[in-house]
Amino acid sequence: MPATPSDITVLLERSRGGDAAAREQVFAIAYEELRRVASNLMRAERLGHTLSPTAVVNETYLRLVAYDASFTHSRRDFFALCSTVMRHVLADHARQRRRTKRGAGLDRVEFEDLTFEIDPRLTNSHGYEACDLAEAIFDLERKDPRGASILELKVFGGLTTHEVAEHLGVSTSTVARDYKACLSWCYTTLSREGKGPRP
Repeated sequence: MPATPSDITVLLERSRGGDAAAREQVFAIAYEELRRVASNLMRAERLGHTLSPTAVVNETYLRLVAYDASFTHSRRDFFALCSTVMRHVLADHARQRRRTKRGAGLDRVEFEDLTFEIDPRLTNSHGYEACDLAEAIFDLERKDPRGASILELKVFGGLTTHEVAEHLGVSTSTVARDYKACLSWCYTTLSREGKGPRP
């Protein structure tokens, strides 16, 4: 049985009280959730891509542990932080990939890939690469910070429209409208840059 939001909130409270076992449970739950997100996001990656869903999750997980994300206060806040960390991991990889193309001569590292369950709440259905989408959201952040946050929370954190609305203090209709408009802006921007969807 997957953990419910209330289960995670209780674990977070116990973790903040010094319960090491609760902290480990929080991170175990995060790992499983992030696996589903990464698998769905990276379905569109091209063949030969050097970053697998497993690698994305492992790096995100390590950064969360270093940050000690168990000190957030609710499931919503916890996965909001997860979404930010995962977006940074993917954007960092995109920048590294460009440096490699310019002749940095870095060795390619292979990671074992795994097959994960796809979470139907998440969408990268237009087929753009997750790393490119992560970078596009950084560009959007300069124009529309709230819209960028909505995309980050839904696409990289797996939060529902209701959870995003609560986290940002706006209505669900605002989240739904901004999500659609900002996702469209990102895809249009990527298309102009020649970063089209993968077949």
